[in-house]
This record gives sequence, structure tokens and C-alpha cells, in this order.
Amino acid sequence: MQTAFFSILQPDMHIDPHCGPYGGVLRFHLALKVPQPRTACRIRVGTEIASWTEGKSLVFDDTYEHEAWNESDGERVRPLRRLRASAAPLSARGQPACSSG
Repeated sequence: MQTAFFSILQPDMHIDPHCGPYGGVLRFHLALKVPQPRTACRIRVGTEIASWTEGKSLVFDDTYEHEAWNESDGERVRPLRRLRASAAPLSARGQPACSSG
């Protein structure tokens, strides 16, 4: 495991599009507290958009562009774990860098 921490997304907040600089990093999200309506609290990874469900997990490759919204009146709470399979920078692996800055 690389890192672990709690992520709290306040009401009416948006995390801008971003991606990790290294290949082989997976993000593991476990939804502990999801405000209603559930669809007002969502994440986009690449071209896919999903909503969290309390007690359910979501895993994705950190190199894909991702962003999150909480357009509800309540907090979204989840632990975040970054799991590393490889530490080679994308540029060293011959892969294109993320388009987000």
C-alpha cells in the first residue's frame, strides 16, 4: 500500500479533473457516508460517471483523468487507499501523460 487517508467532500464542492503522474497506481474508494440524493454525489473516471453507494467500493487506475462532485446538502465521507503495483513515471513507460494540468 502506498497511502491511506479519509476524504471528506463538503456540500456543493467539485474536485477539478486530475490524474496521477505514475502508472500502476490504483485508487480504492469505500463509501462510508453518501448524501441523498445519491446521484448528486458522483465521480467521473475517463468517460464513465458513477455514484457512490454506502458500503460499496470503487477501484480505478489513477492515470485516467478523474474528478468528483458533491451537489448535495451533506458530506461525502470515504477512506481512500492508493495501491501501487509499479512506480515508473508514465513518460518513462512511453505512455501519454494525462491531459489535466
